[in-house]
Amino acid sequence: MSYLERGDKIKIALILLVLIVAVFILIKAPNLYLKAESFLKESGDIRGPLIFALVIIILILITPFPLSPFAFIGGIVFGPTIGFITTMLAATLGACLAFIIGRYILSRFISRKFNKHPVYRKMLEEEHKHILKFILFNRLLPKNPFEYISYMAGTTTMEITKFAIATIIGIMPLVFILSFFGKTIENYRIFALILFCILFSIYWIYKIAKSKRYYLKGY
Repeated sequence: MSYLERGDKIKIALILLVLIVAVFILIKAPNLYLKAESFLKESGDIRGPLIFALVIIILILITPFPLSPFAFIGGIVFGPTIGFITTMLAATLGACLAFIIGRYILSRFISRKFNKHPVYRKMLEEEHKHILKFILFNRLLPKNPFEYISYMAGTTTMEITKFAIATIIGIMPLVFILSFFGKTIENYRIFALILFCILFSIYWIYKIAKSKRYYLKGY
């Protein structure tokens, strides 16, 4: 990866650092995570899901964290039905907020930042033809960070209602499966979360390297 710039190497180093810390905590101090679970469960039928939803929305807006672990954790903490509904509503609301921010606040910044990014360029190409299908497929097969697609979509002429519908339909299968899967393997949740962390770190490092190669090749 000699083609990576200093900033890219710093990002990768931070990802690895966060991975090491997360895995260390989950292995050496799993009670910290289990206490967080207990807090959500004991917060009540309404307050608990609201707190969980707020966490999802905030992380969608400020980090490239994937949606999958939340669906998994929601199933464990609140049961498959409430976990599924809470994760769906929070993810959709978070995506729509990112869409609005991308349209009315960060439009120029996003256009400059991602003007050479292949996904953004493809989105602009599909803007007046198949943008709904483009968003739907990116939700069904989440190759790109959830919030990136939301912010980018905000700079297009797409209507927010269509964006919300594409998001809901697109994320529903994965959230449904993971919500019910989470409850099924509740006794192995620490191992599953460690696996999520490792896979996410590998995926994000790959995306940084791949994105840089696109920039260097000019497409």
